Amino acid sequence: MTGRSPSHFASPASPNWESRFVIGAVALLSGLTVADRLFAWLIGAFPAEALLWHIRFEYLRPIAVYHSIAERSFGSWSPWSFSLVVAAAGALIALSVLSGIRLARAVSCHLLLIAGVVLAVLCFDSALVVRDHALVGTPSEPYFLIGVLLASIAAGLCLRIHAEYMGLDLARSRLVRRTRSAALRQRDKLVEAFAGVIEPFVPIARRVTVAHARRAVATDRRPRD
Repeated sequence: MTGRSPSHFASPASPNWESRFVIGAVALLSGLTVADRLFAWLIGAFPAEALLWHIRFEYLRPIAVYHSIAERSFGSWSPWSFSLVVAAAGALIALSVLSGIRLARAVSCHLLLIAGVVLAVLCFDSALVVRDHALVGTPSEPYFLIGVLLASIAAGLCLRIHAEYMGLDLARSRLVRRTRSAALRQRDKLVEAFAGVIEPFVPIARRVTVAHARRAVATDRRPRD
């Protein structure tokens, strides 16, 4: 009588919060990176448009760190070719985290960890980074907080995957529970800090929304011939 043992590299994968987090994080980073390349191309096509310069250098410039690293490593890229590679890599990571192969899910979590660390380190305004930020990286507090948040959660997922490979039961570990509590507290602090960074923009968005609503009401009430 013969039997078949389950593969060590495969386990059932369900769209739980970990996979949804990885997919959302990859979609966020990929979308911002592609948007940066799009606005870079638009600036080249319409250099006199001040709004394009403002959006790209005020909101999207820090995410260009991935493009800068790619250019320093592999030479120049056109905006469209780099955007295609980014979109393909994001789709591959998203498919991997939904895969039934544990190794594929582990690779996707580690790639997200690397992306978050790179964004956090090269957007951190310190002397070590400022020496090289003319070549790679732009100091930015919002992007630094995004990188730290993504990297910290991805690091927890990576540690859990390593523990699964070693056969450890993290649910019963007192050290893991304490570390998780500390990580949750740090996450809450990061979320509060990020909310404080974007808070000045919230009243502006609210005023714009109210103005549009009042204009729409005034248009509806205007007598028609």
